Amino acid sequence: MPERYIVAIDLGTSAARAVLFDLSAKPLRVVRHPYPLLSPRPGWSEQDPEEIVKAVIRCLQEITGQVARKDEIACVTFSSQMYSILALDQTGRAVTHSITWNDRRSAKIAETLRDREGFRELVSSTGCPISEIFPLYKILWLRQNLAGYSNLKFVSIKDYVIASLTGQFIADWSTASASGLFRINTMEWDEDVLSFVGLEQFANLPEVASPRHVIHHWVSQGADLNILDGTPLVLGGGDGPLASLGIGAVRPGSIAVNVGTSAALRVTVDTPSSIRQEDYGLFIADEGLWVTGGITGGGIVYDWLIRTHFQNLEGLLPGQIYQHVDALVQTVGPGADGLLFIPYLGGQQSPDWDAKQRGAFIGLGVEHGVAHFARAALEGLAFSLYRIANAVSSNSLLSVDRIYMSGGITHSEVWLQLAADVFGCEVVAPESTEGSARGSTLLALLALGIITRPEELSVPDTEYKIFAANESNHKAYQDIFMHFENTLKRLYD
Repeated sequence: MPERYIVAIDLGTSAARAVLFDLSAKPLRVVRHPYPLLSPRPGWSEQDPEEIVKAVIRCLQEITGQVARKDEIACVTFSSQMYSILALDQTGRAVTHSITWNDRRSAKIAETLRDREGFRELVSSTGCPISEIFPLYKILWLRQNLAGYSNLKFVSIKDYVIASLTGQFIADWSTASASGLFRINTMEWDEDVLSFVGLEQFANLPEVASPRHVIHHWVSQGADLNILDGTPLVLGGGDGPLASLGIGAVRPGSIAVNVGTSAALRVTVDTPSSIRQEDYGLFIADEGLWVTGGITGGGIVYDWLIRTHFQNLEGLLPGQIYQHVDALVQTVGPGADGLLFIPYLGGQQSPDWDAKQRGAFIGLGVEHGVAHFARAALEGLAFSLYRIANAVSSNSLLSVDRIYMSGGITHSEVWLQLAADVFGCEVVAPESTEGSARGSTLLALLALGIITRPEELSVPDTEYKIFAANESNHKAYQDIFMHFENTLKRLYD
């Protein structure tokens, strides 16, 4: 009998990745192909969807080429960056680039609607706060600036890639729940919101289905992918909710933090009614499982730090970069000798959703060097996540004793210890960084009937890096965090 594998495709902001998993959800191999992030105008952020499709095809060709037989591929599944949107004509051809999560062209639209009477109630069933990151507001911008609006179809980049491979436009509940157009309780497009934006469900949007939904047909290029026609493709979902599943934050009340280009803190819940949805994003992870929380600047803050303060690190591998910065950060104590960093380089998202709040160093003196900047930047990122945790915890009366951490920044053990000290609880990070891809793999195993609950393949503690909070540091950080909060109020109230 041949070996059997799951191929999980992850559509990130900077690259497509294919991860080969065995049927115990253990990652075996990874391939990656990057694509550019375009900024044709200030505040714009978009990507060429065809470049992303090409990257996915190359990933599939390479990863499937590493197995002995085509029938060893039991399934292909997807996780994807959230909040993307692009417009298609009636033939399915893209007429815009894919607009990404950090595009700010619709910020004024969101700001205006935030103050419009009745609008908050209109969108309350979608689980999405009022912010330009959500596709609803990007679509409203396109309505003002794109000809033939009513005849267009609007899809996420994940929908577009899967349609390119299978010929079917189907949106999964998880990705749709991050659009601002979808009812998270009834799993359907919100007709009241669609009426507001001038769209019709069947004419302008794809059909929706469970993240476990299976497609069995591949278009002709399937043969070039070393995949048999009829091989199941499981839809999967958004990378944030799936990261929670993949790293083990399955129990209701457990907290997951994923630091990619953005940073997201999410709490797993088994009923959406316990969350005040207009204040916190509430997204579908699986059938009967939701995650709530918020997002802030993440890897983009770290990348900015490297680009502006560590030009000598060009050419090093990511792990080497983290090691170099970690060594510097460790030469400075908590609080960076009075240097405070506000990490909202692209405007503040959660928990206040204020695009006018921007980044800053506070308390800068001649005694501060590059190590202080590095430590302050990591502390500022941790404080921004701690603010989200405090807001969500007070809303749902959570008691936090462990945080599951994922994303590229988990290469930095200094960051993991710093986060444990700021939060005052245990931080665990799987040795594997494939959280989102592993989450989609669990959905595939559920869809195929190989497991019945995600917890059946929980990550053993022996496969985590575990960091306990230093109580002395936590006490110091409580005072520094109050300074962070007070500084925000003085700057922006």
